[in-house]
Amino acid sequence: MRLVVKFGGSSLSSPRKISRAADAVREEIESGTQTAVVVSAMGRTTDSLLETASAVSLPSRSNQVDEVISMGERTSAKIFQAVLSSRGVDSRCFDPDDDEWPIMTNDSFGDASPVLSISRPRIQRYVLPYLEEGIVPVLPGFVGRTADGRITTMGRGGSDITAFLLARCLLADESVLVTDSNGLMTADPKLVRDARSISEISVRELVGLADSGTKFLKGKALRYLDDSFRVRITSNVAGSLRSGGTVISGGFPSSVAAELESPQPSMMITVTGKNISQNPSIMKEMLSKVTDEKSKVLGLSANSDSLIIYVPVQGGKQLVKKLHASVLKHQETTAMAVRDDLCIIKIVGLGLVETPGLIASVSEPLKKNSLNVYGIFTIASSILLLVDWSQHQKALRLVRRSLKEVTT
Repeated sequence: MRLVVKFGGSSLSSPRKISRAADAVREEIESGTQTAVVVSAMGRTTDSLLETASAVSLPSRSNQVDEVISMGERTSAKIFQAVLSSRGVDSRCFDPDDDEWPIMTNDSFGDASPVLSISRPRIQRYVLPYLEEGIVPVLPGFVGRTADGRITTMGRGGSDITAFLLARCLLADESVLVTDSNGLMTADPKLVRDARSISEISVRELVGLADSGTKFLKGKALRYLDDSFRVRITSNVAGSLRSGGTVISGGFPSSVAAELESPQPSMMITVTGKNISQNPSIMKEMLSKVTDEKSKVLGLSANSDSLIIYVPVQGGKQLVKKLHASVLKHQETTAMAVRDDLCIIKIVGLGLVETPGLIASVSEPLKKNSLNVYGIFTIASSILLLVDWSQHQKALRLVRRSLKEVTT
C-alpha cells in the first residue's frame, strides 16, 4: 500500500502532537506501507509570519513575502524529519532550495499553481525512489518553486494541493489529511450544536461546500484530486492513520466544462401567486406531484411570487394537469405557464466563483448569434443556461468555445 499523509498545523501545534504524528507514521512504515509526509506550518506560524511581513511593509503577493512565509512549512518539515529519525525511521526532507525539489509552480506569488507537466516527472524521478526503498519523503506543503528558482506559496489550502499532487503522481492508494476534527461535519459545530460527523461524501457534494468556504478543503485544492486515489480526513487525536474520519469519493472536472443536463428536451413550469415561498405546504404539494409522476427534477427556483420547476418534456403534459389542479385549489396561487422544448446546458467545474465575468462571457456569444436565453441560475459550482432545444447543438458549441477562451 502507498500512502500520502498531510498533517495540518493544528496536528503539529505542540511537542506532544508532533510526537504522536511521528509515531503514527512509524506505525505505517512498520506495517509495510510506503508513506510520504506533507506538513503544514506548526500552529499559527504562517499567520504570525504574514503579520510580521505586513508590519515591516513587505510588498504583498511578492517573492519576498513568499520567501518569508514559506519558512513556516520548511521549518516544520525539518523538525518532523528529525523526529522521525530519532525514532529510527529512515526519512528524507525535501526543501525548495534542493536540486531534487519536485513541486514546480507558476510565478503567481501568494497564490501559485503547480505546473503538472513539470512537477509530475520530477516527483516520479526524485520522490518515488525513496518511497520504493522504504524511506519516508517529508515535504513542506504550500510551498513551490518557479522555473528560475524563486520560492512561491500556493495560498490557503496549499498543503492539501501538495498532498493531492503527490498522491496523484505517485499513484498512491490513499491520501490522509490529519486535522483537529474527526472528518467533515453535517454543519459547523460552532453554529449548530447537534452537528454530526459524515462518514463519506462525494467530491460533487463537497465542491459546493468548498466554494462556500468550508474550513477543511478549498476549491483550488480539489482541482488536484482525482478518482485514482481515496481521500480521508481524520483526527490527530486518534494516534493512528487507519481510524475513523470522512472518506471523500470520486472525482470532479478539474477545468470548467459545459454539458447537457438532459439528453431530451426539457420543460419549464412556472406557477405564480402571492407569497408562495412563504407557504411551504403549497411547495410541498406541487413537488410531491412531480414525484408521483416519477419526473426527474432538473432544476428548481423560487421567489416570493413564483415557483419554477424544470422537468423533462416526456411525461410532462400529465404533470401539468396535476399542477394546474393545485393552482385552482389554493387562493395564494394565481396562474401557471409552460414553456417546453427547452435545453438545459450545465456549466460545471471547480472554482467557478473564482472566474470573474463567467456568466457574461458565456451568454454574450449566444446573444450575438441571436440565441435567446430563457433563464440562468447557479448552484453549487454549476451554472444552468436555458435555451431553445432546436438550437442546443449550436448553443453548446458556442458556450464551450467561450469557456475555453475565458479559462485559459
